[in-house]
Order: sequence, then structure tokens, then C-alpha cells
Amino acid sequence: MTRLLAALVLIAFVLVSFATKRELLRRERDADALPLGSIAPPLALPDRDGRIVRLDAVVGQHKAVVLTFWATWCTPCRIELPELETLYHKRRNEGLALLAINEDDNETHVSEFLQDHAMPFPVLFDAEHDAAAAYRVRAFPTTVLIDRQGKIVQIFDGFSAGLEQHVEALLKERS
Repeated sequence: MTRLLAALVLIAFVLVSFATKRELLRRERDADALPLGSIAPPLALPDRDGRIVRLDAVVGQHKAVVLTFWATWCTPCRIELPELETLYHKRRNEGLALLAINEDDNETHVSEFLQDHAMPFPVLFDAEHDAAAAYRVRAFPTTVLIDRQGKIVQIFDGFSAGLEQHVEALLKERS
């Protein structure tokens, strides 16, 4: 009986410790994230043709924006990109812009990937990782929803299941 009680106490301790650690990590992550409702950091990055794409110019067209930070070596990114492409095709005529910000260090891998995967939205290159730092990217993919006024509405660290519902709500908001 004493051993059983000791085992139960030990299990309870482990469960409480695990829950506490998860909560502390969540709070740390939330404290480090960009505040929702704040103006999105400025962004000006080259696309595949070397043209500079500016976030403020896209928002200035009264577009809601999905930013996704991705890399070719990231398996969840490779899963998410086709879903983003489908979402973009469905919603672009409703005022949705999508900017895919590549964080690869190897330009050859990116070129090969883009030859095999034509993306209908701008792919931007963050060679110095300044944009990732400004958006406090901690995981790939990271997806940021920005409203038509340029404010951050939602940030998804990692694969963002349910993104379409968030985008639908974002598009319903009018400036």
C-alpha cells in the first residue's frame, strides 16, 4: 500500500511538473512574440527577379496579408506551402495577399525547389535573416496574419492547421 501511494505521489508530481513547465514555456514564448494588434514591422525584401517588395505597399492596396517564413529543408513548410497556394487561389480576389519569405542559406536549394514548385505568390528572400529577427521567428514555418491596416492579427509558430478560418475572418473585416 505504501509503495502504491508513493508511486501515485510520484506520478502526480511528474504530471504537475510537466504542466507547469508547459505553462512557463508558453508564457515565455508569448512574452517574446510580437504583440497582437501592433503595427507589423517594416518589410522590404527582394523577390525572385530582384525587385523589392514592400509590406507597406501591399497593405496600402487595402490587402490583408499572410506572411509565411519558410525554408526548403523544413518538412512542415513543404506540407503547408501547397495549402497556402490553395488558400491564395481561393481568396486572392477577396483582397488576400500572400508573401512567402524564404530563410534558406543555400540559394541553389531554393532555385531547385522553385523550379519544381511554381508558386503564384511572391517568394521573397531574407538572406540576412533580418525580417525573421524583426518578426521574432522561432520556428518554421511561422505564419503571420496582418489586417488591411497593417496590424498583426495572429501569429502561428509551426504548421498552422485551421489557418483558412482565420483568413476568412480577416477578410470579412473591412477598412
